[in-house]
Amino acid sequence: MRDQDLRIIFGRRALRQEMALRLCYEPPLTLGPSANTSGLDCLVYLIRHCNAYLEDYARIREEEANPILVYAWQAMGNIDMSAEEQEQYLAAKLDLLEQLADQGLTAKTFESYFLSELMNVTLWSSVQWNLYRCEFTLPEEGDLLCSDSLGRSEAAATSLIHFDCRRDPSTELQATISQRFKPRKINGQWSVLITNGPNFVRVHYFAHEQQPWPMSELNTFEVPIGDTITDEDGQHHLEMEAGRLQYVLNTVVRVRDTPQGHDCMRTYEPNGRPVLLPIGSPSYVSDDCDVSDRGGHEYFLVYLALAPNPAETRPTLPRNRLPSVQAPSSQSAPMDQPVAPVATQKVGAPIEGVRLGDIDASPGPSRPVTQTATAGLDEIPASSIHDQRGSSRSSQVVDRSTTGDKAVTSGPSQPGSQRHNPGHRAGRGGGRKRGKRWARPQPDPPIGAPTGPSASSGRVHEQRGNNEDPNHMPVTGLRPCFK
Repeated sequence: MRDQDLRIIFGRRALRQEMALRLCYEPPLTLGPSANTSGLDCLVYLIRHCNAYLEDYARIREEEANPILVYAWQAMGNIDMSAEEQEQYLAAKLDLLEQLADQGLTAKTFESYFLSELMNVTLWSSVQWNLYRCEFTLPEEGDLLCSDSLGRSEAAATSLIHFDCRRDPSTELQATISQRFKPRKINGQWSVLITNGPNFVRVHYFAHEQQPWPMSELNTFEVPIGDTITDEDGQHHLEMEAGRLQYVLNTVVRVRDTPQGHDCMRTYEPNGRPVLLPIGSPSYVSDDCDVSDRGGHEYFLVYLALAPNPAETRPTLPRNRLPSVQAPSSQSAPMDQPVAPVATQKVGAPIEGVRLGDIDASPGPSRPVTQTATAGLDEIPASSIHDQRGSSRSSQVVDRSTTGDKAVTSGPSQPGSQRHNPGHRAGRGGGRKRGKRWARPQPDPPIGAPTGPSASSGRVHEQRGNNEDPNHMPVTGLRPCFK
């Protein structure tokens, strides 16, 4: 089949709006009911819908290892397509299925594709999808340390949020997200994960059989943005909540209940309205795919950041100042809790993630980085922190000291708009209140126990919870931001 890549047809930057609409409103063609390719079709359409919100449509090296990424950029489903062109596209899909089968992906279900090592090392670990930037650790004795970036497979697995409501229907999405960024004590040292502020966040959702959450409770959440700051005395600290970045529901995929069943999906605009496809669109894009349905269904949800930081301006910490440390290995965390990542990249690697040229599509054992000489966070020059931050974070990062409880949700409803792209950022403006600062607990309290007197006032204290001392490691749960 001749190359019908939309990036070639429209160009990388010209006619962006039309190309984005083609990505959102042209789902993949089907091979007929007997073939049951709904799993692959849902994944391809999910990728297409998310690609519409990218700032740069350039080809990436991962496409050489993953034919799904190439196929997702093809023009498809056009109402003016001739019968001959349809046959060409269907032949291309059969060829894609054969290529995936050669890599061991023979189940043809959405879940098998979505959780595959192929997707982990080529897409889910990319800077647009990788949830974590780095891990800070605080040993019982010693200085605050920062680990290097995760390997691609580990980064993708750790970035998937597990939201399981099967046993407890009152489990809230915002509380689950906040739990990921709370400090945890493993093998005698505190550990906290700092977000990368990606364009997209993936959530694996198991609904309660009789009391599933309604759509209104799943359409948005906030991620705390951690950062390094300098106080009035020139001391440098890790602020675990310098701001909050809001995400909105972008795609819902309901996993088939039986191996012979079908996967189905729905896509949404940033304003929460479902994308309405033309009459005659494929059956796997269904209005029946509703997260509020009873029956204990399993879903994969994708959320879109309203205004993430561009990859080139995401802050990196100075090299050789916060060396890598060997991750704890004797104690593992539950799947729905943040895990202590294993540093697999070289010391001094950029915090934001693995470079595109470092792709290794073949799974293999991790190579932990051994501990080197330590350096305290207070040794970092102030200029080295602020110079590498680039310009200020987008106005969509919610500063609780200025906006109150309501998050910023304004924005256009169409993909391809510059206001929704990572490259469009506005200044923060004004000062900001100090968020949660990380210090060694004295003494170490048990997980879940109060750590100090209740906060007396202030919006930041309200977000911490009334039983938390701002001078200690916070160990109690954050209250959900959305009711």
